[in-house]
Amino acid sequence: MKLIVVSAFMLASASVYANKPVSQVFPNKVDADILHLVMPSKIAPQVHTNKPGVSNRLTPRPLQVARTQSIGKSLDDLTGWQMVDQKAVLKLTISAPSALHLNLGFEQMHLPATARLYLTDTLSGELLYETGPTKSGQLWTPMYDGNQVSIEINVDRSEKDLVRLVLKQVGLGTKDVSTDSWLKSGSCNVDINCPEGDNWSDVSRSVARYTISTNQGTFLCTGSLLNNDQFDQRPLMLTAAHCGVAETTVDSMVFYWNYETSVCGATPDGSLGESQTGAQFISRGESINFNSDFALVELNSRPDPSLNVFYSGWNAIAQNAGNVVSIHHPAGDEKRISVDADPLTITGFDSEVVDDQANYFRITTWDVGTTEGGSSGAGLWNQEKEIIGTLSGGRASCTAPAASDWYGRLSSHWRESEHPLTQVAQYVAPLQGQQLPGLESCDAADALINSSVETPDPGQAVQFSADVSGGLEPYVLSWDFNADFSSDSLSLTPDVTYSTPGHYQVILTVTDGNMCRSSARKYLVVPDSAENFIADGQLPANYMTTDGADATWVPTSDISQEGTFSLRSQIINADQTSSISTTQTYQAGNLTFSYRVSSEATHDVLKFFIDDVEQFTASGEVDWTDVSYDLSAGSHTLRWEYSKDSSVSDGVDTAWIDNVVFTATPPPPPPPGPEPRQGGGGGSMPVSLLLILGLLVSRQCFSGRYTA
Repeated sequence: MKLIVVSAFMLASASVYANKPVSQVFPNKVDADILHLVMPSKIAPQVHTNKPGVSNRLTPRPLQVARTQSIGKSLDDLTGWQMVDQKAVLKLTISAPSALHLNLGFEQMHLPATARLYLTDTLSGELLYETGPTKSGQLWTPMYDGNQVSIEINVDRSEKDLVRLVLKQVGLGTKDVSTDSWLKSGSCNVDINCPEGDNWSDVSRSVARYTISTNQGTFLCTGSLLNNDQFDQRPLMLTAAHCGVAETTVDSMVFYWNYETSVCGATPDGSLGESQTGAQFISRGESINFNSDFALVELNSRPDPSLNVFYSGWNAIAQNAGNVVSIHHPAGDEKRISVDADPLTITGFDSEVVDDQANYFRITTWDVGTTEGGSSGAGLWNQEKEIIGTLSGGRASCTAPAASDWYGRLSSHWRESEHPLTQVAQYVAPLQGQQLPGLESCDAADALINSSVETPDPGQAVQFSADVSGGLEPYVLSWDFNADFSSDSLSLTPDVTYSTPGHYQVILTVTDGNMCRSSARKYLVVPDSAENFIADGQLPANYMTTDGADATWVPTSDISQEGTFSLRSQIINADQTSSISTTQTYQAGNLTFSYRVSSEATHDVLKFFIDDVEQFTASGEVDWTDVSYDLSAGSHTLRWEYSKDSSVSDGVDTAWIDNVVFTATPPPPPPPGPEPRQGGGGGSMPVSLLLILGLLVSRQCFSGRYTA
């Protein structure tokens, strides 16, 4: 019999590391560096001086609850590794004495197999958040009460060099959003659990309070889940663009479900414990002058079945309605309801002039309740419980009960243009319906699509399979390989061949034994090696996001000048820039490319620079235009930049470039050689052959593309 002696230290290592940070197991062995943060100065809003009337108009603004302190450093640059037992530990405490609460944003996140990330309240030791191995890339936290939060990473010593985590920014709370802050919103607001909300208990479960973080701060708004005509619980949320929804911010969205008082008129006792993080950008329309103010996002995952959410019905036909309600989170408080029994009027934003072609519903005066900051993006429901609009802004409040509010019309959101970035229709109604009832959630199966190859060549066969779990077996799988919403296969492992380059969306619909439907999506790219931008999910190797830019440019197949693919500036917010650049060494020659713009004329612009010298500016609706520039021999930096001013958007609100080609200038033919000697052996090469060789010089192409 062998006696095995295990020290108490070893037992502690084995038994408690799984659910406690090392610093709590061995409190005297781990020190924390402290990052002291000071509240940034308030950024003064900018207004145009050259847009007639804009500066005097009501401007939609979300409720700001925190200011941003940018960090942008890896955690191991902010604090050092410590070795405790078999673990390597990083621990950093964030301290901001003037902040009412904190929220954190991480990027470039990679945690290997043995790693755990813990966030704790520094003073109480309460565990706020915990996660294990992940390659998710980003993590944005809810708002934590207090002004000290500790970040700790524990990992086996052998894997510490695999850890990557960049603290991008910290939100420093400026407004008290805790649950025990009495009546932050006006006293005329009505709890959803009051009698006025009795008939809307199902619809109200589609409504979430959410926060979204930008480089200027953290903001509070309201959104609503929408049903779609596939009835598959795809978590599509409708809100307002002016809340700051953009391709660069949707990862930071944190959604809070079922935040409401327990009874009508109760002490504000709602719980913020039911939350989820992250979304994908779908589309938006932002202009208050010509288009409706909306944003559509897809949550990173379906809300857990225990949350009992509802997917709201909608109506994109309704021209007028009466007996409408709005359900929202004023000042970020528990869920409230506002009621108006009078017929709506259709006007422009912040206008009383009736115009049936305008893009907004006007609530002349609320009969019950009101709206406030934090209500932005809330739905407007007709008496059939269909969403018909989203809150953009207004002057109504408890102190101005007779003032009006304006809701962007869903019928205007529907197809602001034929471009997918500015419409709702193809996502909630791909089969072209314009009216749909709501849907109760059910405990559906979860699915993950696998493919034998991620970027197949044209004509290459791809085999698909799926990992399916949850719900009730047996499962019925239906595959749609080209997103036309018709079934292409019922096989468990179907094969498909894509013959044409492009972006492809594969949709798997799973129906479980309870007839509960869910879906999963996978995006494939079939590249064309002859193009500059093959849209394989990566920029060409010599293209970089410009330092200091708010956003990058992305390969796309939604529009192109030639072939299938082009490069598009990311959708950004006011006072931001999307920029891409490349630095290369060139022979003397000629650069050509094509560009296209869809923006607010003269204000939101595309610029092109060579070595930081501006070559042109373009804005408005500009179809594909070809340009050409001579380059001298040597190193040059080319930069394309799309930038937005402080208010108003129009069109698709982006720019594209395509067909970027550099052609080297052929060298001049060599001078004629001496006359060949007569009668001797050997001799020089004929002049005609020299000329031919001099002209046979390949034309250099940009980004690896060659032209004959």
